Amino acid sequence: MRIASLILGTLLALSLAAPAEAYRYRVCGNVPLKLSGNSLTLYASTNSFPAGSWYTGLQNAVSQFNRNPSNFYYNLTTTTSVSLGNGRSEVWGSTNQSILQNAPAIAYSWWQCYYVPFYGYVAYMTEGDVIFDYTSTTANPFEWTTSHSRTNLIRYGGSKRLLQGTATHEFGHAIGLLHENRWYNVMGSDFTHLHTNSTTTDAYVGEDAGTAAVFLYGLWAGGPQDVALEHFKYLGTSGEYSTHQFTQLFNTLGTLTINGMTGYYVRRGQTIQAEFTFENVGRTTASNIPVRFYISTNDLISTSDTLIKQISVTLSRDTVSTWKYSVTIPSNLALNTNYFLGAYINPVGTISETDYSNNGTFLPIRVIP
Repeated sequence: MRIASLILGTLLALSLAAPAEAYRYRVCGNVPLKLSGNSLTLYASTNSFPAGSWYTGLQNAVSQFNRNPSNFYYNLTTTTSVSLGNGRSEVWGSTNQSILQNAPAIAYSWWQCYYVPFYGYVAYMTEGDVIFDYTSTTANPFEWTTSHSRTNLIRYGGSKRLLQGTATHEFGHAIGLLHENRWYNVMGSDFTHLHTNSTTTDAYVGEDAGTAAVFLYGLWAGGPQDVALEHFKYLGTSGEYSTHQFTQLFNTLGTLTINGMTGYYVRRGQTIQAEFTFENVGRTTASNIPVRFYISTNDLISTSDTLIKQISVTLSRDTVSTWKYSVTIPSNLALNTNYFLGAYINPVGTISETDYSNNGTFLPIRVIP
């Protein structure tokens, strides 16, 4: 979560990016601090990430990060020896709080930054290390899981953090991104920056950080086309971090808890407002894309559920959008029964996507007399 910065060379003028941007990054003079190339090899400790679920989870985080629409990508390999400042970018787990600085995870960055007369500023990153808190106690709030089951996760009533989510955040630091507190984004509170449909949850780069990567490293001409729907949204600011909460249903009759989430009491035939977060995480604007709203008897939203509304949206790749739409609860639903009000973007393949697993999501409801 935190970033500690170590500097090589002569640092003359370092500042944050202009606040007009939808993301933050460091600059030296007028030069963004980024890697000199469009790829970075991460060396994962075989002690911290042994073969099996832990290394597979890290591979999953790298694969998800590489779905961003920029020219940048990570390579992942293994090593038996890691240390700070050795000229390699590495990832490992530690219990050393002098390194961790009481954070669940931390990124260390090294860079060169100096001024050349008659030429200008020279600035580039040389190394980025990511270290996770591996303190193993039952009271530790930063215990990790690589499982994609939402019931394990803190925000859904569990006790764990998804390792892939925090890895994605720290990988953002390693390519030059800073924390962001103005939008729903992974460089804010990464443990509530998730895509969920049914019991399956996954981390992802997101529109904001993906756009930042394009700014720093250029657009990948053959990159992904991808639109997504989420049931999280921007809440507010906590220091450098954005905070997030579940999206909501409005004009309902009250709330209850259903499977670790806020559910809403509704009546048959009632018109309410359904709120979801829309993202374009691909390379180009997605125009006139259908979005269908459904009622489902389970929390897996698919195009086979009961259709109650259809709209269309156009999503450019800039900042995340959270929108509300009026929907009417069907009159034939069973009383005193839990249902799930869901939305699904691009249901008929209007655009060809790289990833369809992030197209649907849901909010729970209970129908009452």
